[in-house]
Amino acid sequence: MKKRNLFIGLAVLAVALIAGVSWYLLSGSEPSAPSLPERASGATGSGSADGEWRISEGSFVGYRVPERFIGEIIDKDAVGRTSDVTGGLTVSGLEVSNLEIEANTTSITSDRVPRDTYLASNALETSAFPTAEFVVDDPFELEAKPVSGSTITLTLRGMLTLHGQTRSLEIPVEARWNGATMDVVGAAPIVLADYGIKTPSTPIVSVAGTGSLEIQLILRRR
Repeated sequence: MKKRNLFIGLAVLAVALIAGVSWYLLSGSEPSAPSLPERASGATGSGSADGEWRISEGSFVGYRVPERFIGEIIDKDAVGRTSDVTGGLTVSGLEVSNLEIEANTTSITSDRVPRDTYLASNALETSAFPTAEFVVDDPFELEAKPVSGSTITLTLRGMLTLHGQTRSLEIPVEARWNGATMDVVGAAPIVLADYGIKTPSTPIVSVAGTGSLEIQLILRRR
């Protein structure tokens, strides 16, 4: 009887493990990294990019962190994002100034509610730190004036405030002025401990201590 019960117990454990692995692999999805969106024909325009630009609908800020399921059996990326983003920048000739991005951390969601709940309570502690902010204090110059429809690459050097901690951060980005809109996408590596964030870990899933901050912004002239 004991052997039979042991066999049944092992079988139930195996089924639970298979179900867990299947759920982890097949449910949800991993959004692709930020990339410059396609623009419809006629979206570009002539003139100048000079002016004040504000972050608008369609933008997001988020994280991408390697996630390990049951030890090192399965590796996937945990991706969470919020579209509650404000801020902007000012362009004057070659100069870019007043660049700031603020995100509402309480609205960050991923493809799994349990993950979001855990991170909000135990890692990001969003009730105590409801916003994250990236600010470039000093104006900087572009190598050339923006040309409508053309893509430029540059590195934004500023200060990131996350989880109540402020650290310098460089974000390599691609940017494109389209006449009516300006697109900016990029990602930068971050170390969770630098911002006092506890590395998430449960009996089933553990998270690496490093990850990426991702941005995809659509700006419109104010």
